[in-house]
Amino acid sequence: MHNLRTSGLAGAVAFVALLGACGSNGSTAQLTGEVCRVMAANIEMPEDLHETSGVAFSRNLPGVIWSHNDSGGEAEVFALELPGILRARVAVTGAENEDWEDMALGACPAGQCLYLADIGDNSANREVVTVYRVPEPPANATATAPADRLVFSYPGGPRDSEAIFVMPTGELYVISKGWKGISSLYRYPPSAQPGTPVELEHIRDLSDGPVPIPDQITGAGASGEGNWIAVRTYSKLYFYRPAAFLSPTADLDPLMVDLEPLDEGQGEGVDLRGNGVVVLTTEGGPPTATLLRCSLPRTPA
Repeated sequence: MHNLRTSGLAGAVAFVALLGACGSNGSTAQLTGEVCRVMAANIEMPEDLHETSGVAFSRNLPGVIWSHNDSGGEAEVFALELPGILRARVAVTGAENEDWEDMALGACPAGQCLYLADIGDNSANREVVTVYRVPEPPANATATAPADRLVFSYPGGPRDSEAIFVMPTGELYVISKGWKGISSLYRYPPSAQPGTPVELEHIRDLSDGPVPIPDQITGAGASGEGNWIAVRTYSKLYFYRPAAFLSPTADLDPLMVDLEPLDEGQGEGVDLRGNGVVVLTTEGGPPTATLLRCSLPRTPA
């Protein structure tokens, strides 16, 4: 078992209970405005998982999260039982890892799939990028089924992006980071066919221009019920109501959580469940995970 640094928080036994329950007891460490409370912090990841730039709760494996390494690593995903226990290391068949930046788990023609976003583009010069889609593998898998390749470009030219999410309908969304240009929300056309390059549909802008580093978007996730969309930056976590966030014109009125009290490393990944449990992951020094319990209305306004 890898080291668990909980800063005086609940121990390993609490993790599986937290993932499956709505009323778990744990730390009452407060973040911003009592929206979220820290349940466990600074959970070290296995040493082979050295850049946890994306994370997703498993739909089929209780108490398990999926993650992956960043650019230049093997095309593989890791199944983890918190606190940081490596359960499976699964090669993604037919994929390459040029710059994997995020992942999601959501509906697909095969049922429930992992979506792996090879969309990083620090120099903003990749004319097309790819999201690989594979059925969620079982716990004893060593390789996935052959991956579908969802290949796309951006209207107006390349963008550096690090965040995707998938709604319960299977619709895939991409959020550009806002480093060298406007941060924007895009949709992968639902009628598009794997392997055929398409242009993303622009939904809305999220900034007026490039944003400061602490506010650049590094990860996103949607609850399996579609109640909320979580978007994280290096320093903050936002919860959006889908009806507003996915609208080109609606006013955004998110719940905001200041993540700076967590003293994370380089904050990268986020996913959430309908019961308000949120997982955050970091890159570097070493990479860690944090679990939050967030008070989110069951029926967003």
